[in-house]
Amino acid sequence: EKSRVVPFSRPFGKRGKGPGTFVFLGFSHLWDRTREGSWTIKRKTDRKRLSRFLSGLNDWCRKHRHQSTVDQHRILTSKLRGHYQYYGVRGNYKMLEVAYEYAEQAWKRWLTRRNSKDRMNWQKWAARWQEICPLPKPRIVHAF
Repeated sequence: EKSRVVPFSRPFGKRGKGPGTFVFLGFSHLWDRTREGSWTIKRKTDRKRLSRFLSGLNDWCRKHRHQSTVDQHRILTSKLRGHYQYYGVRGNYKMLEVAYEYAEQAWKRWLTRRNSKDRMNWQKWAARWQEICPLPKPRIVHAF
């Protein structure tokens, strides 16, 4: 039922999107234009895989918010690095950036819910935690 033939050939002409897209190994494969105007196959993280990763990250931060911040930082760093290493292909930087920003916000949200006395706004959070335990920035690992 899931297997089907998708027309996935180079688009004709100079206008329009490429015909057909398909999802394989967590990536959406599609035809798109390069900066020079020629056609190329682009890969980006499938939206279902990205939302599953983000919701899992949020659940993890919620369940482990009372651990020490050093342990949380170590595990969050390894989770993000693993995500970057798998999905870090050329043309997918925007999706990696979405994961990074969401992880930062989720971690802040659940750390500030530890108690009601020490609430921090975003500027204080960024100034304090970016120096002490920064999360790894997104990067492209695979150039193919």
